Amino acid sequence: MSHRLVKIGVASLATFGAVAGPVALATGTASAAAAAPAAAVNPPQGAPLAAAAGVIGIPVEQLRAELATGLSIAQVAASHGSSGQAVIDTLVAAEKAKLDAAVAAGRITQAQADAKLAQATTRITTAVNTVRTAPTGTTTPPPGGRPGRRR
Repeated sequence: MSHRLVKIGVASLATFGAVAGPVALATGTASAAAAAPAAAVNPPQGAPLAAAAGVIGIPVEQLRAELATGLSIAQVAASHGSSGQAVIDTLVAAEKAKLDAAVAAGRITQAQADAKLAQATTRITTAVNTVRTAPTGTTTPPPGGRPGRRR
């Protein structure tokens, strides 16, 4: 179960857990969280894009549209007067809150939590600062099965 706590990366930006509650507690920014829209304050499970959009101050649909134009989350944040670092800090704080809860529940050790947090920070930073390109068409397996498979 603990390996699922830090599955954060480029492809999983759309599947982060709830952010604002733990973030407000972890960062002491309860007033900032209270001023954010309701969706950003308590995003549904699996909504890191909603959390990022909340930090930036735009709707999720607008964030998706701007990402589709070839911008990174950090670039979108900067164009709206926020920063990529603010998004990173929010998402990392949420992961830290989850890891702290796992340590408190005895599911992982503090050393494991520290290692997982370091890995998560790297993945989140990469995800926020990387421009994603849309997939080009669909991929179909070659005749005869999966690629690289010998018969």
